[in-house]
Amino acid sequence: MRRDARVVLLAYDPREPLRSVEVRGVVQEMREDGARDHLDELASRYAGRPVHYFGDCIPTAFEASEIPVLCLIRPTSVTVMDAQAAGDAP
Repeated sequence: MRRDARVVLLAYDPREPLRSVEVRGVVQEMREDGARDHLDELASRYAGRPVHYFGDCIPTAFEASEIPVLCLIRPTSVTVMDAQAAGDAP
């Protein structure tokens, strides 16, 4: 991302494999400040209780070698696919 700021994020619905969203964009900012707290917030949201990403979600040993980075992405296009819905129509 530092060399080429163009990115694509693709997410599938685990319950509906034919449903997805694709976001294409350009990285506007990359920073370490606040990234660790952001990981803790996301991990806590998924766990449904307060947790620490390093230690509760992945081994604490990774904290010494992994450096979290927050990336601010400016979307250039968004594509949504829901092929399941088309097949279910009467």
